[in-house]
Amino acid sequence: MKASILVVEDNEDLCKTIADVMKREGYFVKTAASGEEALARLEKGLIDLVLLDIKLPRKSGLEVLARIRELQPELLVIMITALTDARPAVEALKSGAYDYLLKPFELDELKLVVAKALETHRLKLEVARLKEQQRKRFPDSGLYGDS
Repeated sequence: MKASILVVEDNEDLCKTIADVMKREGYFVKTAASGEEALARLEKGLIDLVLLDIKLPRKSGLEVLARIRELQPELLVIMITALTDARPAVEALKSGAYDYLLKPFELDELKLVVAKALETHRLKLEVARLKEQQRKRFPDSGLYGDS
């Protein structure tokens, strides 16, 4: 099953372009033009990845990221910024963003970063599933082996 992506971008043309590219890649895509709208969409449905602009009206992308971390700590967030100052992007990474893209970015770069993030997330889920399976199989958590 393909992943669900939320694109949070106040530039309508860029938002539509990103959404169209992600749909062509086979992802389910929702969009939001503000931080408030993004948080409301996150409450309504299952989202696997958020593409989040740092500079949004009223509530900054960093504020939205902080709220996402409170609500869904494991949710993947890739920040998008046109700022030439790297500090907000570094702050976003320190706050739990998976990665960031600098505008203007190539659409192939976007596709690659999204695919890499989703694959990393899938692998983390698989490791967690295997650990749980192992824990159920050996509940005492001691070492077991044949000699």
